Amino acid sequence: MQHQGIFRVSGSQVEVNDIKNSFERGNDPLIDEESSRDINSVAGVLKLYFRGLENPVFPKDRFNDLISCVRMENLLSQYSDENMMDAGNLAIVFGPTLLPTPDALDQVACQAHVNEVIKTVILHHDNIFPDTKELPGPTSSRVVQF
Repeated sequence: MQHQGIFRVSGSQVEVNDIKNSFERGNDPLIDEESSRDINSVAGVLKLYFRGLENPVFPKDRFNDLISCVRMENLLSQYSDENMMDAGNLAIVFGPTLLPTPDALDQVACQAHVNEVIKTVILHHDNIFPDTKELPGPTSSRVVQF
């Protein structure tokens, strides 16, 4: 976690391929805590995994909807003194809809993680998503009043 350059510095392509192939064969090449795997190679495998997903974690066709929803939630949380809906409460309300738990997992056990992800997105939406002016296509000048 404290390795400088993690996810930015490339690992050894040979080691990345070795780790990836091991996972694809059903093995866990990282199970041994004494493993001498280069952290940059391990990080490279994770980036490769996300890049290779058929459906991205945040689908492209829902991009604008997700941004609009998070901006609205952030705006609501700014008035939490009055409406009692801070980022944590909004995450509890919207988390199951924005990030549904797969049927194979225990929804109750996963909910705290879902809430934390959505809360983080609400709190840091300005850093996560570009300003509307930076997005291609038409924009709306309409302001929503709550």
